[in-house]
Amino acid sequence: MSKLVTGSRLCEVAAQAAFATIQIPLPLAGVLVGAKQDLLDLVISKGLQVFEVMLEQDREGCAARSGSTCRSASPRGRGVLEAR
Repeated sequence: MSKLVTGSRLCEVAAQAAFATIQIPLPLAGVLVGAKQDLLDLVISKGLQVFEVMLEQDREGCAARSGSTCRSASPRGRGVLEAR
């Protein structure tokens, strides 16, 4: 907590800074918690979409450079490169 100093005497304390507390009604607090969770869900879902687009661009770039097609799913669950 900071103290206010006046100019009349050296280091004379004028007053303590006042703090106020805010009480939020319970229904409003629940809405705020719900909004926070919804925002977190939105950010994570949009981040995953961006990540999927980046992975697809990397895959396409890999295929263009190597002259082959990349398949991420095979019957055994392993990636397969096929020559053209």
